[in-house]
Amino acid sequence: GTIAGLVRDPVLRLHPSDAARRAIAEGDTVLVSGTHELVVALDERVSRGTIVVPHNLEATKGLAAESVVTVDVMRGDS
Repeated sequence: GTIAGLVRDPVLRLHPSDAARRAIAEGDTVLVSGTHELVVALDERVSRGTIVVPHNLEATKGLAAESVVTVDVMRGDS
């Protein structure tokens, strides 16, 4: 096997209470800063008011560490 086979698709991790306030559920796809589609993983270890996104993967290339990002839920019915 190769290391590439071990890499999973990147996820956006956020605290469950932040997700609930925004009507975001585990597994939802969100648009981060208008440029990157990521699947949500709820994680109580993430500080409230923050998100965790891997920056070392091809799928998140160009997504800079910023003090303010937007996270918009992508709904299939919109």
